[in-house]
Amino acid sequence: MKKTMTGGTFNRGTGFLVVEARLSNINGDPDMNSDPRMDSNGIGLVSPVSIHRKLRNLVGSKGNHWNEAKACLGLDAGRFDILEARGRDRGAITALLNGENGKVLALDRYWDARLFGCTFLDEKVKEGGGFIRSGVLHFGCGESIRPLDVERLTLTNHAGVEDDKDRGMAPNAFRVARHALYAVPFFVDPSRAEETKCQAEDVELALNLMPFIFTSSQSLLRSQIFIQHAWYVEHQSPIGSCPDHLILDALKPSWKVQAGEAPTLGDYEIPSDLPEPIKARVKSVEDLMGRM
Repeated sequence: MKKTMTGGTFNRGTGFLVVEARLSNINGDPDMNSDPRMDSNGIGLVSPVSIHRKLRNLVGSKGNHWNEAKACLGLDAGRFDILEARGRDRGAITALLNGENGKVLALDRYWDARLFGCTFLDEKVKEGGGFIRSGVLHFGCGESIRPLDVERLTLTNHAGVEDDKDRGMAPNAFRVARHALYAVPFFVDPSRAEETKCQAEDVELALNLMPFIFTSSQSLLRSQIFIQHAWYVEHQSPIGSCPDHLILDALKPSWKVQAGEAPTLGDYEIPSDLPEPIKARVKSVEDLMGRM
């Protein structure tokens, strides 16, 4: 981990995660019995909120990843609670928001509200019945480079889960993509920072934790999800110095063999840097995986 931003101001940023999934389900779809999310053409999808949740969990758990980042960045733990947390006391939060200077105090306390924004709705909260802000860090919907090949397997359990059974069976419970490469864009917009009281250290924390979002959340269906690149392109100014789409298009992998063949990582063309004409328009290009 490292610290690159200082103070309260920072430049616009364009980010791009290149994520490989091997026999894993990067983001299940509850509307499709937890199959990997995909569109009508079979292209795999990754919802922005699933990435938000992984970052929130890393900070909210106050575990090893948080402790290392806290020490590296010199963070005040009292400013890094999580608003969107299970078991939160809505009454206490409402009382805070309704108090003198309550919304500023809430933003000073909750990291995810400063970074991602918030939609805390409560009829008791003043000013229109809600505490609503649009944040600084935004993830776009991730998509796979080619259509998914989904595998479904029945899982068995040695011990029964029903009173009259001495063993168990879950048909098609194991639902994974055989192999997929996903591209997930994200953006840092400093124009929102004043509204949410977001500071450079808030963004730095997210960037330092980005390489760990999948390795810290492994499970039966997410055992082999690897970030191949976590690009972060810092612009030369807060308003931006290069169109985002030029950066994203230049970093996006492409499929280099005929569709239908069993894919591996070697079947993709994966850029290793920005082309010089684009690179000259930005302040820096970093692969955040180097911060591990």
